[in-house]
Amino acid sequence: MLTSYAFDRTHFISGVYAQGVQTSQGDRRYDNSASSIEINADGPVFALPAGAVRIAIGGGLRRTSLSLLAASAASTTGFDTHRYNRFGYIETFIPLLAPGQASALGRSLSITGAFRYEANSGTASAAVPKAGIIYAPVEGVTLKASWGRSFRLPTFYEQYNGYALVLLPASSYASGYPASSTFLYLAGSNANLKPERSENWTVSGEIKPQGLPGLTATLGYFHFNYRNRIATPISSITGAFSNDLYASFLDPDPSQTFQDSLIAGANSRGLQNGTGAAYDGDTVVAVLDNRYQNVAREIYRGLTGSVRYTMVLPQGAKLGLTLDGVWIDSDRQLIAGASMVQLAGTLFNPPHIRVRGGISYSTRQFSLSGFANLASKLTDTRTSTRYSIHGPRTIDLAALFHASGGLDLGMTVNNLLNAKPPTIVTSSGYDTPFDSTNFSAIGRFISVRIRKSW
Repeated sequence: MLTSYAFDRTHFISGVYAQGVQTSQGDRRYDNSASSIEINADGPVFALPAGAVRIAIGGGLRRTSLSLLAASAASTTGFDTHRYNRFGYIETFIPLLAPGQASALGRSLSITGAFRYEANSGTASAAVPKAGIIYAPVEGVTLKASWGRSFRLPTFYEQYNGYALVLLPASSYASGYPASSTFLYLAGSNANLKPERSENWTVSGEIKPQGLPGLTATLGYFHFNYRNRIATPISSITGAFSNDLYASFLDPDPSQTFQDSLIAGANSRGLQNGTGAAYDGDTVVAVLDNRYQNVAREIYRGLTGSVRYTMVLPQGAKLGLTLDGVWIDSDRQLIAGASMVQLAGTLFNPPHIRVRGGISYSTRQFSLSGFANLASKLTDTRTSTRYSIHGPRTIDLAALFHASGGLDLGMTVNNLLNAKPPTIVTSSGYDTPFDSTNFSAIGRFISVRIRKSW
C-alpha cells in the first residue's frame, strides 16, 4: 500500500509603478494540496520457456485541491475546488524468446501490455491501453516499437477560474443588424471541459557493434496525434458571425432565460457593458462563446538519434563522446474545418532541429565534461511581417573531484559564454521581450557543490 500527502501555500503581493509611484496593487494566493492512497501487487503468474510471465495490478484514490484568489482594486476573482481520481491498472510482461534458448528466430523477444482506467470528478473518465515489443534478432541489435493512448485532464484554472461576459454592439463586428443590436461575448474558463486525448506510437533501433566495444548508436521515429486539445476557438471576433467555422460557438437567438443564466454565472465583474447603452435582453441578437473548448488537434512527428562512444584509456581513465539530436515537425488545427498551421520552428514552439554534443574525461578521482547545445532558427508568425531569430546556442561545463575522506567537490557552469536571448517584437511593455519557451532569462549560471559522506 502506498499513501502520500503534500501541500503548498503561496501568498504574494505585487505592485504596479509608474514614474516611481505605485499606481495599483494586486494580492494573490495559491493554496493547493494532494493526497493519495494506492494498493498494488506484482509478481510472476506462470512460466514460459523464455521466462516468467509477470503481472502488476493496482488501484487507488487521489484527491487534489486548489484555492486561488486574485484581488485588486478593480476586481476579485478566484475559486476553491477539488477533484477526485479513482483509478485502476494492470500491466503484463511476456517473454517469448531468451538468449539461452539459442533460437533461430532471434536472440530475445518480449511484449508488454498495460491498461489504465480513471474516473475523474468534474470531468469525463478515461481509459488508456498501451502495448510494446522489444526484439533482438542478433547480439548487439535491438528493435523496439510501442503504441498507446494517453490523456491530460483540464486544469482547475481552465475549468473554474470563471468567465468574463461582455455586451458589445453587433454592428461593430457584423453586418445586417440594426444599430441598436448587441451580442454577448464570453471568454475564460469552462466547467464543461473534457480530458485531452492522444494516440502515440514509436519505433526505434539500437546497435552496439561487437567489433567496436563502447559504441552505441540509436535511431527512432515518433508520431503523436493529439485531439480535443483545450483552446479558445475564435481567433478574431471580426467576421465570426459570417464564418461557418464558428457556427457551433454562436447562438443566433438566445432566450432571455439563457441570457440570465450567463449573467448569473459570470465572474465577479458581472456583465461588462461595452455598448454605452443600458443592457436590454430584447436587443441581444447572439451569444458568441469563446471560452476554453475541447476543439484543437495537434500532430507531432519526428526523428531522434544518438551516438555514444566510450574509450578506456591507460590507468583506468575514460574518454566519452556523445552526440544527440532530434528533428521534429508539428501542425495544429484550431477547430474542425480550419487549415493546419505549422508549430515547430515558430516562436514559443520547439525548433525543428536540436543537437547536443559532448565530451567527457574521467578518472577515479576526477571528471570533467563539456556540452554544446545548438538549435535551428525560429520564425515569428504572429503578424503579417515575418522574421526569424537564431535558436538557442549555449555551452555547459561540469567538473567533479573526489577528495579523500568522503569529500566531493563539484562545479557546474551553464551557458558559459553568457549567451543572451534574441529580442522579439512585442505589443506591450508587459510582454516578455524574448521567446521564454526556448530561451532562459538567466545568463551564465555557476553552481558549486560540496558533499561529505561518512
